[in-house]
Amino acid sequence: MSPRPLLVTASHDDSIRYWDIAEERILETIVVKDSQINALAIAPNGNYILAGGYQNVKLFDALHATNQNQALQTYAVHEKNVTSLGFTADAVAIFTGSDDGTARVWDRRSPKLSCMSAFRLNVAINSVALHRNQTEFLVADAAGGLYIWDIRMNNYRSDSLQLELNSNEFVTCVDIDSASKQVAAITNRGKVFLYSVSDTKILSEGQHPNAALMFRYAAHPSYGLRCRFSPDGKWLITTAGDDLPRLWDVSQALAEQPTLSLKRSFEGEKLPNNRGLENDTWIWDAAFTNDSTKIIIPGTDRVTRLFDIESGNEIRRCTGHAKGITAIAFWDPCSRQR
Repeated sequence: MSPRPLLVTASHDDSIRYWDIAEERILETIVVKDSQINALAIAPNGNYILAGGYQNVKLFDALHATNQNQALQTYAVHEKNVTSLGFTADAVAIFTGSDDGTARVWDRRSPKLSCMSAFRLNVAINSVALHRNQTEFLVADAAGGLYIWDIRMNNYRSDSLQLELNSNEFVTCVDIDSASKQVAAITNRGKVFLYSVSDTKILSEGQHPNAALMFRYAAHPSYGLRCRFSPDGKWLITTAGDDLPRLWDVSQALAEQPTLSLKRSFEGEKLPNNRGLENDTWIWDAAFTNDSTKIIIPGTDRVTRLFDIESGNEIRRCTGHAKGITAIAFWDPCSRQR
């Protein structure tokens, strides 16, 4: 496979698929029988794909895949499901979070992954996000904590970012924009917290976070699943179990007089269930194109759709999975995404 814009999807149908989204066709199919894939990431140079499942992560070649492609490496990294993962900017290291209550940073420069740093909690970790300084992570857990973890000092502060959560509410996903000036977190109650943070270092020498809560609002009436910033930092997409991904204009969220507004919602078809009724479609993930003018949204209806942000129109769709889509990743060689 030559370098090209690459969309990767994972599904409950035990497969990972590579797509040419412009032509709406499947490039490759990889069968993964040993685990559901919960998270995907593409290396910054576009050469590798990382897939997280039960206890392990698999590293795939993004350039030379075949229909019989096997993982280049399968790494045992956790004792339970891998819930979150990614590459560092230089792709020398990867980071993972897991239901086993640990987040880890791994050195890829040896045949066997070497754990460089570990962060341990007593409850499942739902999401991990990396600051542009490459040393600070935000870690969200299933007990309502949102931690700042500096791997150079291997320390953290409990609930360092201000949260006001209801009983049994917790952050399901946290994201940092590409400039590392904004942080978004969405909860299982569909609530979003939007912060301004320092683009150099969130934790100051006195261990007080350089962060301020700018907005707290109800984004969805149902279980929140994902929040993702666009590469230009202008948009925030939120997804939930309500089949209505919502796009928020956050371009003025850090202004002297900050504002935030709903740009639009994106809606696909709903599939009839066995009783002929409509099912809500859970949207487990989303990704922007690198120019921040389009957004890719998969669903448990087995369809991945490409929408134009300005018009809201669906302009491409990729079909082929036999079951719902659990994770996606997108990479474009013309304008590399973080």
